[in-house]
Amino acid sequence: MKKILVLVFILIITVNAFAEEKELITVMDFSSNNFSEMDVIVFVDYLSSQIQNTGEYRVIDRMQRENILSELEFSNSGCTDESCQLEIGRLLSARKVIVGSIGSIGNKQILNVKLIDVETSETINSASKKYADMDEMLSGSDILISELFGLSVVTKTPIAVKARPDDESVIEKVNYSETLPWLDLAIPGFSHFQAGTTGMGIVYLGTAIGGAALLGVSEYMYSAETEKYKTADNTADADSLYARRELWRILSIVGAGVWGLSAIGSTTHGLVAKAAEVN
Repeated sequence: MKKILVLVFILIITVNAFAEEKELITVMDFSSNNFSEMDVIVFVDYLSSQIQNTGEYRVIDRMQRENILSELEFSNSGCTDESCQLEIGRLLSARKVIVGSIGSIGNKQILNVKLIDVETSETINSASKKYADMDEMLSGSDILISELFGLSVVTKTPIAVKARPDDESVIEKVNYSETLPWLDLAIPGFSHFQAGTTGMGIVYLGTAIGGAALLGVSEYMYSAETEKYKTADNTADADSLYARRELWRILSIVGAGVWGLSAIGSTTHGLVAKAAEVN
């Protein structure tokens, strides 16, 4: 039964990965020298978070990986060679894996990483860096990940930057000053699409659509169960139908609440962003 649940979990995350057009990836345990096991574990978890923060991939983190392998009764103890790590990637239905090593030579900390295609075993890209200490390695890991995936540097806290009139660089600007946030009450996400923050608009609009769909289905089912309840032949049937009817009523309220919160949240967000730019 546990194995079935694990397979269902893998199927769900794989389907979600395709639905969102994001590849599934995992960071394998790194080999190391002159580093404690706990330091390496923490660093690998940190790299996984950095990759997740790019928004380009879905990541199976270390705890998820270990739980799945445990349920599948697959031991990854001592699994440091690439063939073994690729086998783990296949078991997890990952498209790519990151393998690497961390160590010290003299007074320098050396980090080597490789991005490998699970299906073909081909090394897609690799990167190596040397650092003065662990603190520098941590602060520079976002640059390493960006080079490995060919992305722009990952910033931990995205901020809006207004270009100076004489700035010749091309900067993607966010402009809420000419948006109409009050329309978000009717179409959640509208002002964010206007401002150019498409991702935020999709979040608000998608949430609202989900809430509206739940509301519509629940209202339909509530009406259907009400009709059945009115014509129930015995008390047992009536009690069961009443319980089902009340469940659909609750779900209807939830759907309306989700839509309402999305509309209010989108409107408030748009108004605050507009006020900040105007002022």
